[in-house]
Amino acid sequence: GATAVTLVPALAARGAHVTMLQRSPTYIAAKPRVSRPAAALETLAWLLPATLIRLCYALIRLSSIASAQLEFAYCRAYPARAKSLLLAGVRAALGARYVDAFTPRHSP
Repeated sequence: GATAVTLVPALAARGAHVTMLQRSPTYIAAKPRVSRPAAALETLAWLLPATLIRLCYALIRLSSIASAQLEFAYCRAYPARAKSLLLAGVRAALGARYVDAFTPRHSP
């Protein structure tokens, strides 16, 4: 689950071979490590006063939290559509060959 998602990439970077076993897959979506607004702010930070930078980062964080809550609400309200979208992401990232391996038995 969530622990493996965080640990396996770090372990793989340090080891020659990593095998992960899990009973059933979980839903997962790839997201950028840094959001576009945060990356833009980092680029422009040298132009802005520190107070404004802190305010912008706080607004970006609130936006990120709201986005996660909306995604959760969407999955609860429309599980079939959410499943289609999540599996389309798997298909786009890994190819159709892996969709079955990343299809949980439960709804998102």
